[in-house]
Amino acid sequence: MKSAYIARFREGYDAVRFAQTAAETVQTRRYGMRDIHFHPSVWAKVTLDDGEFMGPTMQDEGRVCVLALVGPGAPRVVRLTPQSKVSLLKPPR
Repeated sequence: MKSAYIARFREGYDAVRFAQTAAETVQTRRYGMRDIHFHPSVWAKVTLDDGEFMGPTMQDEGRVCVLALVGPGAPRVVRLTPQSKVSLLKPPR
């Protein structure tokens, strides 16, 4: 039971959203009329058909994304959906 409880808060789209909401450090950048909220302390690993990607998370007008710094074709922005295979990581030091 305990491992299922921990996995619930370490894996999945909702875990990323919860971690972003709880994060103390958020950097906001304005691009024209858009605000991008960068969460340098909330890192995630997302698995797609073309590989695994890792990096800090961000929000772009309601979209939840990973700024993929590691993985094929990195750097790139990977948009997450509720169906994404994603897990939280400890940020690098």
